[in-house]
Amino acid sequence: MMLSVVSRFVGRSLLFLTMSLSLPGQAHAQAEDEAECRRLTKTSIFPVSRADLPTRKMTRQQALEILVSLHESGEVTLKSPPRYDPKNRCRVTSPQAADKVELEPTIAGVQFVYWKCGLKTNPTCREWNKDKKDYVESPPSVVALNRLNVRNAVALHRMASLLKARFGATTLYHVGVGSGQGPSNDCHNDGRALDFVGIKTTDGTIYTVYDDWTKQGKKGKFRLLGTGSVAESLFSALYDEGKKNWNDRNPPSQIGESSEILHPDHPNPTFSTTHSAHMHFDLSEPPRQY
Repeated sequence: MMLSVVSRFVGRSLLFLTMSLSLPGQAHAQAEDEAECRRLTKTSIFPVSRADLPTRKMTRQQALEILVSLHESGEVTLKSPPRYDPKNRCRVTSPQAADKVELEPTIAGVQFVYWKCGLKTNPTCREWNKDKKDYVESPPSVVALNRLNVRNAVALHRMASLLKARFGATTLYHVGVGSGQGPSNDCHNDGRALDFVGIKTTDGTIYTVYDDWTKQGKKGKFRLLGTGSVAESLFSALYDEGKKNWNDRNPPSQIGESSEILHPDHPNPTFSTTHSAHMHFDLSEPPRQY
């Protein structure tokens, strides 16, 4: 009887010891697999750009693969880092393609800053409160880019990369990314839109939709056309980027023509008035293939 008890005790002790020794080994192997997958993700597993595929045509799965690659390459930072299947080291288990994601507010080296009014003459957006008894201010602030559709996250990276490369942007000002008012299926609340206000460049120059577009003359097809100004180049480039990667129309429009890109010279007077201080871009679900 005593020998049987001792044998069971020794057997259990050896099993516990074996498990204790194997678990760190398994964890180490899993960590090595994940590290290897991240190395491969940066290089060959997922395409970093798919430059020939507009985001408005992408599936969410395609966008997710690009977004994970951008995260592993340091171009964007997902608030919750990607997780991988330990049995298939290069299958992403989180986030999923249908998930809303949150990004740190620096994308491709450009900081995203919320600026409520986008007025250079009133940078803190000082205005009367509701009772008109005192002033309130809403200075530019860095806020999380949350509840983003993965396709929109890729589109934001493309825009930030363009603005940095061509105009030396260090800051992108906006008045809405991934949040808004109205129903849950609103393009902002669903994380499929961007309201672009302006940029700040490496030399500290600020360009805004209101000051450098709306205030530069009367409304026309494109009031900056032919001026040769930096603003003309900037907003033209943004529009071209918008009609490539966000919703526009088929055939593609030019500034001043009917389009789902909204701005100060939109032919619809309601849209042009309500977008005197920002440009609106949005994506559809499911993707458009025109």
